[in-house]
Amino acid sequence: MISQNLDYFADGKGRTGYLAYDEAHPGRRPGVLVLHEGAGLGEHVRERARRLAGLGYVAFALDLFGGPFESREQGIAAITGMTADPSGLRRHADEALTLLKARAEVDPARTAVIGFCFGGWAALEIARGGVELGCVVSFHGGLRAAKPAGPGEIKCPVLVCTGADDPHVPADQRAAFEAEMTAAGADWRINLYGGAQHGFTDASADPAKWPGSAYHAAPMRDRGGLCWTYSARCLGRSKEARFHHKEHEGHEGWLLLRDHASARAPSFPSSCALCSSWFDRRCAPRRRPRQSPLADSADPR
Repeated sequence: MISQNLDYFADGKGRTGYLAYDEAHPGRRPGVLVLHEGAGLGEHVRERARRLAGLGYVAFALDLFGGPFESREQGIAAITGMTADPSGLRRHADEALTLLKARAEVDPARTAVIGFCFGGWAALEIARGGVELGCVVSFHGGLRAAKPAGPGEIKCPVLVCTGADDPHVPADQRAAFEAEMTAAGADWRINLYGGAQHGFTDASADPAKWPGSAYHAAPMRDRGGLCWTYSARCLGRSKEARFHHKEHEGHEGWLLLRDHASARAPSFPSSCALCSSWFDRRCAPRRRPRQSPLADSADPR
């Protein structure tokens, strides 16, 4: 596996991101931008990028702030400015997507953006900007919009994975988001996890340091086993459809990225916790891969 820092220039500033992909996967693969938390590009997001690479994606973790903050006050000021005016964030994402799509390993017709905490909010703002993607996913990110999306402005499917007990994303914020997405005519879904707080994907989350944050194992378990089959169909790698359960615990494998040219809306059948099958058959290989031995098990919820 290739995993390395990658210097790039976006929105008028030099930055150092993180690129990961598995050179053992031949041909062009889906590309995913991975957006970090408010503390900056750290090990949690790097590890998520490596997991995505192991599943056959090219993952590019961005440096949203242009380096580490020198003080907490500097960080608060930068985040406050970005949440008030996300235009720079959107320019950054557009330029980063151009870089990602230009890579020889990436299929430019299959790209996505995912984010965690602050990065989850940022991913939603990128979707509100009207970019055409296979999908956008927010993991425990804020849902409040700088400017709510208007009708037809969101041009990609949106998935929000959030905790019912997240103090930063209370019920009224979820309700406002639902109303916004519905009014915009977006293709959207919320996965709500009982007992989960902020930062539930991060095993290093420290409630003492960040009140209201805690790792929550339940949403991260593979409940349906559908990800292997979907990922293999997306990548066209039937011989590599059987990923080990432990390797797949992080669950990013649900990202089945449809062809942007397809006008068909994805469906949302019941599946495992983070593995909604937004799969457009135009991305499928000609030959149907062998089904995962776990694919028939049902999500008890």
